[in-house]
Amino acid sequence: MHIKRFQAPFAFCLGICLVIMGSTSFITADIYRASVYLNIVNSYYIDLDGDNMEEDIVTCFKLRINIEDYNPKDHPYMIYVQMKLSSGNIFFYEFKVNQNPSALSSIYFYKQTLESGYYTFLITVVVPYAKNEYRTVSDSLVFDPPSGNSGIEPCAALMI
Repeated sequence: MHIKRFQAPFAFCLGICLVIMGSTSFITADIYRASVYLNIVNSYYIDLDGDNMEEDIVTCFKLRINIEDYNPKDHPYMIYVQMKLSSGNIFFYEFKVNQNPSALSSIYFYKQTLESGYYTFLITVVVPYAKNEYRTVSDSLVFDPPSGNSGIEPCAALMI
């Protein structure tokens, strides 16, 4: 009876150690096999639409997807963009992408500088790489564009 008490906790502890060791090596191999890198490089205001008003914004970012045998044509990835204005108003944009990213990608925000103050950009990329498994990365940038409300509804375009 004394031996049985000793064996049960020992077996339980050994089982926990094996599970932890097994899951640690699995996670390490999994991260090595599937990685996604995102970095917002810069953001600036410009006149994109030729109306002589610099109320448009360009945000440039680097996106690198390192996943073995990944083909975005078969499994498109999602880019979610959130732009929070200084007033707290938030604009959301969503892009479904089925091509590999270039070295430097851009998002064009038309008619977006609605008010003065700091804007916060948040870009989140979700990449499927196996059945029901995803890699998610985010990056953000605070930017201070000039104000200039043109009265036209803001929109965005993605250039991959």
